[in-house]
Amino acid sequence: MKKLLPIYAALFLAACGGSDDVDEPQPTPPVPKVEMNIDVCYLMQTSMGDITFGLDKLNAPNTSDNFEKYIEVNHYDGLIFHRVIENFVVQGGGYNQNYEPVETFAPIANEANNGLSNLRGTFAMARTNQPHSATAQFYINHQDNRSLDYSSDLPNSWGEYPGYGYAVFGQVLTGMDIVDQMAQVEVDYWNLPTTNIVIETIYPIDCPSAE
Repeated sequence: MKKLLPIYAALFLAACGGSDDVDEPQPTPPVPKVEMNIDVCYLMQTSMGDITFGLDKLNAPNTSDNFEKYIEVNHYDGLIFHRVIENFVVQGGGYNQNYEPVETFAPIANEANNGLSNLRGTFAMARTNQPHSATAQFYINHQDNRSLDYSSDLPNSWGEYPGYGYAVFGQVLTGMDIVDQMAQVEVDYWNLPTTNIVIETIYPIDCPSAE
């Protein structure tokens, strides 16, 4: 029997592990939207197939560096995608195959106000309802989710901290068909796949040449 996870169908993308929320800066006006700038690339081998992706270290430097830090210590090897919602997101990076939370580094400041939008195929950081609580958990947007972007509305559309969103830091390059397959698997009441989707490993690759 699977161990129930603290993964609720709430208005935030739950993360786990790490220490307390970092010091909270005040919301600032949203910056103009920008195009993704791919600086470094990786291949993620999963039990359902390979996904290549790039990180935008220009527009999301701290978030990208944090993600690379976890890759360097093989944090993601053997972890699962524990939250799958078709036409929303596939989320992983926080639980092992026994559905136990794994240790993380300290949380990072929220970089959602970087001009990048939660569009289909983008990587972004999951967090609790505290805006600066992201650690290792990430998600891939299965559709355009602009409601997850930074906003200066008071309150924002998710009814939590005004203006804060979810920091986009990367983009699927190949393998979006794999993400589509993930999004269609059978899940339980908590949106946990009934058969584990495992992240086998992540390693750096050469970025494709611009055409």
